[in-house]
Amino acid sequence: MAERVDEALARVPPARRSAAVLVFTAHSVPVAMASGSPYAAQLEAAARSIAEQLDHSRWSVAYQSRSGSPRDQWLAPEIGAAIRDLARGGAADVVVAPIGFVSRSRRGPVRPRRRGARGGGGCGSGLSPRGHRQ
Repeated sequence: MAERVDEALARVPPARRSAAVLVFTAHSVPVAMASGSPYAAQLEAAARSIAEQLDHSRWSVAYQSRSGSPRDQWLAPEIGAAIRDLARGGAADVVVAPIGFVSRSRRGPVRPRRRGARGGGGCGSGLSPRGHRQ
């Protein structure tokens, strides 16, 4: 996974790369369910490990694919809201890394707009360039 994130981060122009934000994303689950499991802590630890391997200090974890009752509280922040907040805070580049998903697709970094930032890029976590499962 670190290799994939590094590949996506390399698509950010060198002058802006250290300021780019890595956002690791996974399925959201209800807070009540998460409180009884190591899910969120394991995602945070995995994200931290990858960021440390890449010597990249600007990173966070966000969640997506929320479903279920709107009355239930779910893990947050939601990925769209996280990217919009980063854009409002001045982030020019965001690399979205689907740490909690298996995917064979890879896309480049996200360039959040100052108004209404949009997601839509990142790095897949399927096979590495050497053909090994990540």
